[in-house]
Amino acid sequence: MHDFAKAEDNPSVSTGHDCQCSRPPVCHVLPRGCLWNDANQPKARLVRFAVALLLAFWVLLARPPAQAQIPTDPYWTITTVAGTSEDGYSGDGGPAVEAKLRPEFIAVDGTGNLYILQYSRIRRVDSKGTITTITTVADGREFIYVSDFAADGAGNLYFTSHIFDTTHIRRMDSNRTFTTLAGTRGAKSFARDDAGNLYYGALRVIFKMDAGGIITTFAGTSYHEAIDSNYIVDGTPAVEAEFESLGGMTVDGAGNLYFSAYQHARIYKVDSMGKVTTVAGTGELGYSGDGGPAVEAELLNLSSAVAVDGAGNLYIAEDDQDLCLIRKVDSAGTITTVAGGKCGGWFLEEPARSRGFWGIRDMTVDDAGNLYIADARRIYKLAPNRHDQ
Repeated sequence: MHDFAKAEDNPSVSTGHDCQCSRPPVCHVLPRGCLWNDANQPKARLVRFAVALLLAFWVLLARPPAQAQIPTDPYWTITTVAGTSEDGYSGDGGPAVEAKLRPEFIAVDGTGNLYILQYSRIRRVDSKGTITTITTVADGREFIYVSDFAADGAGNLYFTSHIFDTTHIRRMDSNRTFTTLAGTRGAKSFARDDAGNLYYGALRVIFKMDAGGIITTFAGTSYHEAIDSNYIVDGTPAVEAEFESLGGMTVDGAGNLYFSAYQHARIYKVDSMGKVTTVAGTGELGYSGDGGPAVEAELLNLSSAVAVDGAGNLYIAEDDQDLCLIRKVDSAGTITTVAGGKCGGWFLEEPARSRGFWGIRDMTVDDAGNLYIADARRIYKLAPNRHDQ
């Protein structure tokens, strides 16, 4: 017999339902009646189990599956240095974090000024965080397209200028005087070392122009030879290697040139002896290898963004339809993920691996080792929290 009574039989114990609990402390009231702790106790346990199972199933569905592969990294923090979440062009003379942006490329000079190339205009964020437009790279021309952007320690800015079928690499000095340094077809990216040498890729070849203006072939060949262009044997002379789909370039303090070949799904290095080696990637697309050798890691689609800091750490931007990441290859050749996650969303003042990017456009490193990242509407600064980073 159930331990309950009708309301009219026991008016002193009321639940607001059409049943009464003679022992309210151990009685669970449901919208349509009472659930008792005697004969109905198995039923109560079954209901609680079903509810818990449904909640667990909902949590698993709501969790982004990619995030499970990317644990939070406590050693890096990310802050917004320019831009809001709104697309546009505004904010000159005010705080950069309140300006509307659509950054295409970024660069940092020797004094820490951040330069943003947007709509063929160059904007500058100074040390106080104020943003201004300083010039246009169009230089009186009707049409121009830029595919790379850089700065040197003296504050000179370099960029590619695409006009119809011709590409020029140009320099703007501190007096805003423009100089054409080189002209070619198909140049997409370039890099400059501390000695003033300029490297730029055109089609399948990387050229080097020294400080005196002499141009030589540095890596690659325009000939289709009987070699497997999807794999370069380490130690091969760079001028004999055949590359496809050259991407971003960067040079370290020792004069080693790093560049992405996204059709190869690898990052290569050409050393001062002219030898090419693989520094990251197996040739297979994917996301794997964190904590191990970079040459055994699978890489996602490689954007044009690569950067190297003063300690020789190489940063690689990777993305696909699900993940938007920045990975680091340290001087020992170990690869780790330092920022990003599932694509989409905006970073707050939080650990760098808690969110993803909308789409990484460019990266650059300052003299202090801070990494600047141009995303779809914002520019972030990724800073290490410990010295051994």
